[in-house]
Parts: sequence; structure tokens; C-alpha cells
Amino acid sequence: MTKLPTEFPDFGLTPHQRRQAVRGHYWEWPGMDGERGEIWCYSDRFSYRRDETVVLHVSSTA
Repeated sequence: MTKLPTEFPDFGLTPHQRRQAVRGHYWEWPGMDGERGEIWCYSDRFSYRRDETVVLHVSSTA
């Protein structure tokens, strides 16, 4: 069995920022990246069983 790591890099975040990164909720919306254009892709479910069809939804601001 593979032993999972018990320590992770903090990426320079404070303890509060790390807690928010793990337990907080973030929302994104089209246009957040300004004039560069964006592409959005998501599936209709978080997980699939083997041999199930994955349904992808894709859109773009370009």
C-alpha cells in the first residue's frame, strides 16, 4: 500500500489563507481574466464509473 504524505508545502500562505483554500468556496465567472479570453469546461457529475460516458460542457468568451 502506498503511504500518503503527511506534510504539504504552504506555498507562502498564512495559516488563515491555507484554511480558506481548503475549506472555503470560490466562484468563477466569465470575464474574470479580462481581455485575454477564456475557455470553460465542466462535466455534469464529479465522478463516473468505468465505461460510463463522460458528458462535457464547453464554452468560451472569445
